[in-house]
Amino acid sequence: LHVGTHKTGTTAIQAYMSQCRVELAAQGILYPSLRPGLWNEREAHHKVAQAVLRSSLIDRVRLRRYRRWIDQSQSWARLTVLSAEPIYRHTVGDVTPDDMSGWFNAHRNYLRRLAAWLAGFDVRSVVYFRQPEDLAISMYKEHVVRRLLAGDKRHFASFIAMTAPYYEYSRHVDALRDTLGDVLVRDYAAANRLGLQADFAALVGAANLPLPARAAEQERLERGVADEVDAEVPLHAVRHQHRRVVEPERIDGVR
Repeated sequence: LHVGTHKTGTTAIQAYMSQCRVELAAQGILYPSLRPGLWNEREAHHKVAQAVLRSSLIDRVRLRRYRRWIDQSQSWARLTVLSAEPIYRHTVGDVTPDDMSGWFNAHRNYLRRLAAWLAGFDVRSVVYFRQPEDLAISMYKEHVVRRLLAGDKRHFASFIAMTAPYYEYSRHVDALRDTLGDVLVRDYAAANRLGLQADFAALVGAANLPLPARAAEQERLERGVADEVDAEVPLHAVRHQHRRVVEPERIDGVR
């Protein structure tokens, strides 16, 4: 169960797991599609996390269908992988960020609801942590760019106060362990240096997976340039082609 945190390469990991569904299945690893739960296909399992949170009638129907399909897949899957970073921040009940104990009680309520849906599985939660100040700055930038902050909340200090529970890493680990079981903590910076996708693939016991789509495309481009050099195309022409493919076009002097 990959629970985040936010801004630790979750989108890249989810895209890679989705890209490698067939290769993972061949190794007995299920990275489930959302379609059996009657959701539109996505690379991540946010819809599952949100359905557990809302728990409306239609959500419960979808969750039952989805769990039944996952259970049926256990005839061949030795491991099921779900990834949704909203799990890290969902709460059940009224909370305010300045009431830290109340926030974590509400967060545990959500995790218990999730644990009930996962009953029967031996769950291991995986969470990547980065330096708290780096997380705060990255989240703040995203909120500013997406215009999610209004009024006083646009001030960085107000944003820190609003998101204060997110930086209480030890309390998050305790909540996950108390409600879901085993927790594996990873250092985002170290994993990022080695390659997040490769790090996560190793955690789930997957081997010999293809390169991430973007890396594969970059390698293809570089290999194409090398092939042109081998074909004795003049070097200046190769450089021109490389710039044309890789660099953004200039329009009226503006990139």
